[in-house]
Amino acid sequence: MRDRTKRRLATCERAVRLRDSNEPRSAHVRPAEPTNMEVTVELVDEITREFDIEPGTTYGELLADFEVSPHEVSVLVDDRPVPEDEAVDAEHVRIVRLIKGG
Repeated sequence: MRDRTKRRLATCERAVRLRDSNEPRSAHVRPAEPTNMEVTVELVDEITREFDIEPGTTYGELLADFEVSPHEVSVLVDDRPVPEDEAVDAEHVRIVRLIKGG
């Protein structure tokens, strides 16, 4: 058989196996690629910015855009502190300065 015929036959055989299997059809579908997430980050009493971040971006990486050190701020989600090395999973993040000059 020619290569193209072999490929068509293999594709048809696979389709029949999938059709006749007892597994749900979704078990044969590849998972969707992770998508970016829109996040609003508020540096309290200073500035608010919106970001389109990739999956796996950490809260600490968000701090770099505000030019603040993790030692001088606390990152809050739903008014609770979160670790800077944790992946972002919230749509709204607040950054609060712990010490303010004056």
